Amino acid sequence: MSIRGFLYVFVLCVVLTVANGDTGSACDQGWVNANSNCYFFEYTRRITWSDVNDECKHYNAMRLRFESTDELNWFIGYAQTNAKSDGYWTDLNDLPADGSSLQGNGHWRFGTDEFPIANLILWNISPQNDGISKCAGVNIQGNMEDTNCISQQSYICEAPMVGSNCVGQSWLSSNKNAKCYWIANTTLPSQMLTWDQARTKCSQQATQDGYSKGDLVSIDDDDDQTFLLGELPFLTQSTKLYWTGLYYTNSQWNWVNGQPVNTNYFPVTEKDKVDKRITGNCHLP
Repeated sequence: MSIRGFLYVFVLCVVLTVANGDTGSACDQGWVNANSNCYFFEYTRRITWSDVNDECKHYNAMRLRFESTDELNWFIGYAQTNAKSDGYWTDLNDLPADGSSLQGNGHWRFGTDEFPIANLILWNISPQNDGISKCAGVNIQGNMEDTNCISQQSYICEAPMVGSNCVGQSWLSSNKNAKCYWIANTTLPSQMLTWDQARTKCSQQATQDGYSKGDLVSIDDDDDQTFLLGELPFLTQSTKLYWTGLYYTNSQWNWVNGQPVNTNYFPVTEKDKVDKRITGNCHLP
């Protein structure tokens, strides 16, 4: 496969974080600790879907997403035991990710960038996909229902536990290493870049979010490989590529972080000897 330097491909960034002592993996007072996350249940106020986003951002958190069977089952058990509301807003919606329209399009995502696992979305009634009921809430049985985004419901904010060391909504944490990953939104043409542009984007995104340095991902261990294989299918349902930090120069392949290329994690062959930069993640060393 020949991919030259001026091909435009999506960006995927990763950073290496360093824990400062014992973080305790604790949640703030009033938050519930589960699934390596902290959850805040708001029972007393009912607000619109958009207002929930503003409320959660205040806590450096996001609206509720279900990303595993364990998380969904935990929510059902907790909500039924501590039921103080019959329904809560989630981050699920069918608004166009590029903001080109205020009408729903029938393509349901968490936020703008994450396709849900199909068997975790249990619709109480099949969504109308009428362009009006564009946001989804969940009841205490774990069943989803689409509704008008300006209706008012209780809500839940979700944030990684402090021990994950990843800051902001845009970086995803791995449970197995000290890295944080930033993955481009494949529905936004502005995030399709050349390899050199992708490296710049990673550095800028990392600096903007408070990290010291960022670069394209180097897939040099089991943890990187396992994380990407587990996350990418949820973020896009296409075969679009992401840049990595792999490049070919002086008759050999190299990772941008200086680690040797292990073909067990990222196979390359002799026929791939082109000044080639494959799919993209950013890495903070």
